[in-house]
Amino acid sequence: MDTDNKTQNAETNLKLAWYKRTIAKVIVISSAILVLIKGIFNYDALASLPSPKLTQLIHLYIGLSALYLTLQSDFWIPFNGPTVIPVGAFTGSSPIDQQTDITTSTIHLDPNAIKVMIWTDKYGTNAQIFNVINGQRDMQYPKPVKAGPIYYRFIYSNGIVGKLHFHQ
Repeated sequence: MDTDNKTQNAETNLKLAWYKRTIAKVIVISSAILVLIKGIFNYDALASLPSPKLTQLIHLYIGLSALYLTLQSDFWIPFNGPTVIPVGAFTGSSPIDQQTDITTSTIHLDPNAIKVMIWTDKYGTNAQIFNVINGQRDMQYPKPVKAGPIYYRFIYSNGIVGKLHFHQ
């Protein structure tokens, strides 16, 4: 029951993050279109609003949205974000460090993923790919002797490899 609750929380967090990013992108793109209209037609749509407070509030939302997007790691390093790779490319790999304990409590699995790619060094030289079945990974490792970051990405059936996650 506790695992189901963690899966639901992880799913809710993923959806909430997606909604926040989508809203921020819509606001930033809308403001870019307004700037384009001002540049081409010399018409300031925000200046024509009846209330200066409303205009100030809209400018505040535009600035906060732009700041939120720039603070996302995949804004500056795009390969950390979602990408498309043929799912068949993820078949075999070398074993991960056996001293690392990677459990479903460490990684909140996305129930829509079919695989999870996990590695413990920043270059991915010890990457391992696991199947995800009913929101559970199909392997466990022994308890860790040493601690360190764990990097992982979810792999989906449509060829999308999710954004880079890490757990310290």
